[in-house]
Amino acid sequence: MDSVGPTRKQSSDILELKPLCLHPVRKMIQILTLLLLLTLTFASFVNTEDHHGEICHLKTCMNKTLPAGSPVHVYCTNHHSLRINGRCCQKIKNTTEEDAGKFLASTAEEFVVQGLDLSSCEVTTITSDVSRLVELRVLVLDNNPIMCPSNKDLAGLRKLEYVSMPEYCSCPAGAEAWNSTRTGLNRTICETPNNLCKLLKLECPSNSDCLMDGPGLVNVVCLCSSGFYGYKCLKFGHFSPMYYSIGTVGVTVVLSVFVWITQRRKAKTL
Repeated sequence: MDSVGPTRKQSSDILELKPLCLHPVRKMIQILTLLLLLTLTFASFVNTEDHHGEICHLKTCMNKTLPAGSPVHVYCTNHHSLRINGRCCQKIKNTTEEDAGKFLASTAEEFVVQGLDLSSCEVTTITSDVSRLVELRVLVLDNNPIMCPSNKDLAGLRKLEYVSMPEYCSCPAGAEAWNSTRTGLNRTICETPNNLCKLLKLECPSNSDCLMDGPGLVNVVCLCSSGFYGYKCLKFGHFSPMYYSIGTVGVTVVLSVFVWITQRRKAKTL
């Protein structure tokens, strides 16, 4: 009777198939591991404050220190709880004028930027480093070969009160988006964005409020009211990024283990 068992050559072929079967499994595990790392990275940056980077100390600036007489310099020296750092005016987080005495005891990571002077810094565009400064109130862009900023470039700067730019530029979103605009002395100045939510009497869906996320109608947003979150702001309570991250990580780990076990069994049967 002929033998039905595999020959030695056939056995060798089967053994060679095992790593080939495991190869996609390894890829799957690597992909899931990458997703896990991305999730952990997201969790570490949720609800973080401004990322200063090198924006306060640009190497392209003609002067490394804040020019005397600059609107940012004037703003900073008129508030005791603020300090000058390079081209920035900074404030300690959650500090009032009465707490100014505690200012020197704080570390650099505890400060947020409220004023930024990039005049004569060879700036050509508004970068994401600027748009992340959510506490920014005064922005100076004079004497730069800059492309005139649009209202989209200033999206996210909800507390912005003053913008100064080269004279050939117009105020982002037009003069009607600002309470005061003027041009002269080689600069265009835009002050106090108008609250279009109130002026135009814009309404948002239930459990949400109309807010200005920057100057102009394009930056009008509807955000969930206090105590509400989720799809259409229908959920009541407090959204916890930590629980969300833990749940996402848990699901990723479970799927990784499940795929690894099932594919490993398939590889062994071969």
